[in-house]
Amino acid sequence: MTVAVRGERPGKLAKVAHESELNSDTPNVQLESDEGKITANLRLGADVSKVVALISNEDVSSPGVKLHGSGFIVEPKTAANLGLGRIDSLDRHIVRYRNGRDIGQRPRGVMVIDLFGLSIDEVQSKFPAVYQHILETVKPERDQNNRESYRKNWWVFGEARSAFRPALKGLDRYIATIETAAQRFFQFLEHDTLPDNMLVNVAISRGAHLATLSSRAHWEWVKANASSMGAFVGPARWTKTRCFDPFPFPTLTDAQSARLDGLGERLDAFRKERLTEHDFLTMTDMYNVLERLRELEGGAEVEPLAQKEKDIHEAGLISVLKDIHDEIDREVFAAYGWEDLGERLVGRPGATTPTSHKSEDQEEAEEELLTRLVALNQERAAEEKRGLVRWLRPNFQIPRLGHKVSGSEQVEADLGEAVLIEERQWPADGLEQIRTVRDVLAEAEAPLPAEALATLFKGRTTAKRKARVTEVLQTLVATGAAREAESGFFLPS
Repeated sequence: MTVAVRGERPGKLAKVAHESELNSDTPNVQLESDEGKITANLRLGADVSKVVALISNEDVSSPGVKLHGSGFIVEPKTAANLGLGRIDSLDRHIVRYRNGRDIGQRPRGVMVIDLFGLSIDEVQSKFPAVYQHILETVKPERDQNNRESYRKNWWVFGEARSAFRPALKGLDRYIATIETAAQRFFQFLEHDTLPDNMLVNVAISRGAHLATLSSRAHWEWVKANASSMGAFVGPARWTKTRCFDPFPFPTLTDAQSARLDGLGERLDAFRKERLTEHDFLTMTDMYNVLERLRELEGGAEVEPLAQKEKDIHEAGLISVLKDIHDEIDREVFAAYGWEDLGERLVGRPGATTPTSHKSEDQEEAEEELLTRLVALNQERAAEEKRGLVRWLRPNFQIPRLGHKVSGSEQVEADLGEAVLIEERQWPADGLEQIRTVRDVLAEAEAPLPAEALATLFKGRTTAKRKARVTEVLQTLVATGAAREAESGFFLPS
């Protein structure tokens, strides 16, 4: 059936007419054309199917590793028996490990053997005890795997996330969230902690990014874009492709950036302090009681807190947690310039957990918020086509992704003021070309593909220039001045 929505702005009740009502016999029917998705309650909402991935968010998010071998996981005592703390450089290959339960409940304290980048001969030579352990506990399981690459490279994780590892290089921490959860919260993990594939991770260490992802604005985006596993109150699946890659982060002033950095740090530290002080607390419990508190304060017809919930409220200082989230929400709405929505949404139920206890005004405000976010995504996509990219990590992303930006000028906007990045002149002298390419590799935070490196010079990136840059890189590798990996070229440390 064909339907039309009469001229109602997004967020208001949509009037739907059957095509039979819109024939030539219907007098004086004037229709305005508003596009959007008709929601279950017949409201005209934002059409999230139109959102597109943004270059600004590319290459900084990924699921965690997938082991395909339970023998990789070891207790700290076993790790010590294998030589951790005694054998040089083994601490790079036996590290802390976190999965969804560790984040949602409490960390188990287990470690994982990560041999990515080593040949099996190197493992046997450098770490014989580790070799014997995985030979006996991992190889028998991998020998039964249907995928040839998993059987052949049995000492390495099935999904080692080689493309994501360069993004983590040089960071002291990164942001992680559980892929599928009813509550949505983000936290920092230390750089020497490896996430499993049930966590989705963002290779950014700033508190402002954690605060923005923890905000109500992002939560509304998640609910609309995640693949839900239950109506209204069920778990939602936070995927990088739908929830992160297209999300339009606000552009911050220096003052806003400083405030959000502080709030992100405060949120992460506060929750970890509560969990450390009370061993019966879990993150899931804290956020469940936080939502119950929001509903009660909002006048919802729900039962008062049970005794267990009161204990969690007292130990977790949930009212303080609520205040921190409310401050984050106010600051994020202000950063977007949407204080009008902040007045209608800050402090209301459903800020981090789905709820059915909403007023009509709150529902309308949430729909308007989503409509604005979708429109901002479209605006950012149009900007990127013109050459303006608001990079989340410009120093890491531009060398790798700058070739995707049209025009000779590339712009970075690290959640702040846009600045012009000066391009280098491509030398005419062959020896100077080699020196210049080596200088670029020295400044890069991660390996650079040849094609990306070729775009970092003034003028047109012609096929001739690409071929010459590739030739120079191969010369550097042949002389030992550079090395080549799957993700690109880099200088030896």
